[in-house]
Amino acid sequence: MLKYLIYNFGLELADDVAPLVELGFNVSMVCLVVLFCFINVFGYLIVFYLIEYSHLDKKYPKIKGIVNYLKKSSWVFLMFELIIRFAGLIMLIYLGFSFYKLIITQY
Repeated sequence: MLKYLIYNFGLELADDVAPLVELGFNVSMVCLVVLFCFINVFGYLIVFYLIEYSHLDKKYPKIKGIVNYLKKSSWVFLMFELIIRFAGLIMLIYLGFSFYKLIITQY
């Protein structure tokens, strides 16, 4: 999906850009991925809240199996999103320090 957004909105970089511009572009792409992860985790938490407090399995006993499956699978997806989010944040911290090191060595 990110590749689709980059090409359709004309966000691709030229071949002769400065390394600093390329670094900024890559950091912004990682920020977009982390933002999507935050939005997904927030959506999962809203779904958990709605499933738990609306008692869908008691109101509609026919969908009890589906609700239980969604509860279990949502926790797996939530953990996957959290791993991606923390990996993205660690990458942003690393890129920030490498950017700082690049600026210090140039001056």
